[in-house]
Order: sequence, then structure tokens, then C-alpha cells
Amino acid sequence: MKRIKQTACYLIACAIVFLLGCGLGVVGRIADCRTDMRTIHAAAPGDPVGEKLYEFEVTACALPEQWGGRKAPLEGYP
Repeated sequence: MKRIKQTACYLIACAIVFLLGCGLGVVGRIADCRTDMRTIHAAAPGDPVGEKLYEFEVTACALPEQWGGRKAPLEGYP
């Protein structure tokens, strides 16, 4: 029984350290990123650009920086 109490106290202490340390910022950034939806238009591979565009709704997490997301820009793109 003492071992279970000790483990529970340790887990609670770890949760407090996580939340007070970097956890709140990480949780906040993830929540912000996942709720920030963007609409993008993309052509199908092999189609000439502009003939048929598809509309997608994606989170800002999925987009590179130059398209309004939070990831680093892709190589070879403007």
C-alpha cells in the first residue's frame, strides 16, 4: 500500500512539474495549432495548374510557414 501511495505522489509531482514548467505552453500551442483552420486550393498532380483546383480545409499545423502555418518552409518552394 505504501508503494502505491509513493507512486501516486510521484506521478502527481511529475504532472505539476510538467504543467508549471513547459507543459502549459506546449498544450496551448498544440490547441491553438489544431483549432486554427485554413482553406487551401491545390491542383491534382499532373494537371496543368488552374484547370481544376481542389479545396481543402486543413489545420495550421499541416501548412509550411509561407502558407500561414507554423512549420519551416519546404525546399524548392517560394
